[in-house]
Amino acid sequence: MKSNTIAIAISYIFNASFYSIYLLPIFVDLKDIFSIALSIIFLGIMPIIFIVIQSIRGRIDMFVSQRKERPKYFIPALIGYLTGYILFSLLNKSMLALYHLTYFTVTFTIFLISFKWKISVHMAGICGPNTFIILTLGEKYIPLYLLSILVGWARYRLKAHTFLQLFMGGIIAIVVTFFTVIYMR
Repeated sequence: MKSNTIAIAISYIFNASFYSIYLLPIFVDLKDIFSIALSIIFLGIMPIIFIVIQSIRGRIDMFVSQRKERPKYFIPALIGYLTGYILFSLLNKSMLALYHLTYFTVTFTIFLISFKWKISVHMAGICGPNTFIILTLGEKYIPLYLLSILVGWARYRLKAHTFLQLFMGGIIAIVVTFFTVIYMR
């Protein structure tokens, strides 16, 4: 049972919305409070606000475990990511704009897949941003991929996903992020 408690904690700590915020200090000046605040809204709050509300009301669990329930909860995230991309583009903050765009393209891809198949958003939420950081800031960040082992273990331990769903969540995020960054640079 203790390993389930640890797996649950890992699942909450490395939620895709939270992880997007954890990485901001790597490439955003912490004195740029405006950009950080906007990023927290678009990357951290908008993607999960309706999930939190519906979870509190007892309509879904926090991880939206049922595949058929998932698609509608991607919409606020997609709106947040796209809004962030547009706003940061207009503000000439190209790194933040691209970061938001990669979140949009990965999430849109997973949104489409989720109509037919359950895929790990947790793994996508680790592998996509890590790929972005590595492609834009260098290979020294490759060890961040080790977090995917931890998160994958947690989601598998909780029986939230099969190995294939975990693997595909990570691979799709890596590939979509790679092509988004390469195309937009």
